[in-house]
Amino acid sequence: MGIFSRLFNARPTTEKSDQDLSYIAEITKLISDDDTEVMNKIALCIDDISNYAELNSGKYKERGIDINNCDNDTLGWICMIDKLEENGYLFSVDHNCEAVDLLWALSQIKTYDLIKDAVSELELDKSKDIEAWAEEINLAISGALVCMIDIDSDSYELIIVSHDVYDKISVIAQNKGHSIEVF
Repeated sequence: MGIFSRLFNARPTTEKSDQDLSYIAEITKLISDDDTEVMNKIALCIDDISNYAELNSGKYKERGIDINNCDNDTLGWICMIDKLEENGYLFSVDHNCEAVDLLWALSQIKTYDLIKDAVSELELDKSKDIEAWAEEINLAISGALVCMIDIDSDSYELIIVSHDVYDKISVIAQNKGHSIEVF
């Protein structure tokens, strides 16, 4: 279930505090290799998601999310995206970016070293799109994957993780109605 479908099926405000968001910390821990700074920020977010959302309502509004009509699960998922991006473990690109933009975006991710050697040898066909390029990159690398965390938008929230990490985070996300996909 995507973010926008969650917005329109949001649970009433009175039920918000009942949601367990520990899975967000678990996914973040795996993506960031338990980066203390990121984990501290995620803990602040999920420990009091309503307060976090209120303090950061502008960020949510920029994404078209009304925090008053949104469940804590969605608020926490977006918090995770923001914290991973702020700390260099995720980079967001527009769906119609150019190949050079995609390659630059990937190089900005802290885990870029997992794919650096293989990517430096690629010549991406400029007539293709981001999904085809990312798929080509994934075919050229071993031991890691370029993935996207789905937030049901026209941007791609890119991460680079090992196969083992992907196997874990994709299952956790799926069990909670979210999606982390390999290209």
